[in-house]
Amino acid sequence: MGPAQGRLTVATAGANLLAGVLLGAAYVSVRNEAVLARQVGGLELAALAAVVAIAADLGHIVATYRAVVTGRRWLSGIALTSTGADRSSPAPAARPLNRLWPLNPLPAPASPAVALPAGTLVHHPACALVGGKNAEALAPGAITARRLRPCPVCRP
Repeated sequence: MGPAQGRLTVATAGANLLAGVLLGAAYVSVRNEAVLARQVGGLELAALAAVVAIAADLGHIVATYRAVVTGRRWLSGIALTSTGADRSSPAPAARPLNRLWPLNPLPAPASPAVALPAGTLVHHPACALVGGKNAEALAPGAITARRLRPCPVCRP
């Protein structure tokens, strides 16, 4: 959680605390009143407390959702770099991510894909399933000719 998210959480907690105080004041103002006409002020305070709490929580939810979406875009390489690129230029191409540890990108492959001689799967050259084995580099035509499927671990 970054500093902005921490400040947002503190602000939301403060707004919910204010809502709790307003609800307490509403209860104190109507607890001994038997006539409905005298309870209107307390009911208005309760309604105000509900509005404050709902607005604060919705604001927190929306801000957190935006932070998650921005983080996902950054991780997948869609976000524009801060080098002054304009919005008309295409986004940088995303590198494949390791499925076992999504924040650790795999190194750029020396060849597009590899496979074991008797295997049925196409692998990324850095895939753990072909590490230390005699995997051979494949041409794009060889993948369809041998009817190879993508590896479920490295997803080449």
